[in-house]
Amino acid sequence: MELRLPGDKLSLLKQELTDFGNRKRASKKQLQSLAGKLNWASTVVHGGRVFLRRIIDSITQLQHDWHKILIKGDIMQDILWWQNFISTFNGKSLILDEYPVTSVYTDACPEGGGGHFGSDWFYAKWDADFAFTKDLHINELEALSVVLAAIRWGKTWQNKKVICVL
Repeated sequence: MELRLPGDKLSLLKQELTDFGNRKRASKKQLQSLAGKLNWASTVVHGGRVFLRRIIDSITQLQHDWHKILIKGDIMQDILWWQNFISTFNGKSLILDEYPVTSVYTDACPEGGGGHFGSDWFYAKWDADFAFTKDLHINELEALSVVLAAIRWGKTWQNKKVICVL
């Protein structure tokens, strides 16, 4: 019940990511090669495709295989994410249940946040329960509500995909 990346391929991927982290430019062909390897790794790295999208988008801007693009900004941030993740990744991940948990609902506003899952729910009043939240942006408060839901119900979500409805 687990997916694995072979150790030799994981090492080669680490090396290629290190090489890309040191580059200033890359050709369409080089980016296609990297994107293919990262796409392959994404079958084991849950959520990895999120950090592949901007690399693929940059490839579509190049017409010919020899055309080059500057590696900076969003593309570099995605490559750095992969470098950081792969440096500590053991090459294994669990196979998730086919059917996701879909009845997780969270919401937040400047005054508080809450969540509902199954027949259980929670509510937090930010200023009383989490004083550090007074200067947080609403997006951060929304994310905090999801984190609180994961703390509360995470054990029941083991080996499952979780879809949070905000």
